[in-house]
Amino acid sequence: MQPEPPQFIDPLRLAGQDAQIDGCLPISQLSRLCDALLDDSGEIEYTLEFGRDAAGIHCIIGNLSAAVRMACQRCLQPVMIELRGDIRLGIVQGEEEARRLASEYEPLMAGREPMRLVELIEDETLLLLPMVPLHEDTECAGDSVRASSAATKTRANTYKPFSGLEDFKRHGK
Repeated sequence: MQPEPPQFIDPLRLAGQDAQIDGCLPISQLSRLCDALLDDSGEIEYTLEFGRDAAGIHCIIGNLSAAVRMACQRCLQPVMIELRGDIRLGIVQGEEEARRLASEYEPLMAGREPMRLVELIEDETLLLLPMVPLHEDTECAGDSVRASSAATKTRANTYKPFSGLEDFKRHGK
């Protein structure tokens, strides 16, 4: 059985120890993430490796994955979204250090106080959510609505309201 991950972490200390933290976190524990989802079922799997890169930058390299249910913005029905992402954070202690950070990293401000591991995972997961969740085109009920709307427009374009006048003109009635 894997040990329970810590609630609070000190990223700089963990980077100095070349530590690794991995585990699963229930989505129900992430209130900000739950606000964007249809339900709080499932969990997030994550791996975080703390260390220093070749340039001496304290960093966190890792990945996370989850399957979440959101509302398709085309048909408003539930859609399963697979979230997978890499984490590349440079641990900094101030704005100036953040500006000098290599472009391959996103800055993570590490203060004197330990940070909550749950918040770090939640922040990174929120960044993976699609701006507009949609079904695949072949699966979406919204496609039939769009198709019938397009067919109606096509029929409206081919309907000629004054076509009867041509008959009247020919037959003189």
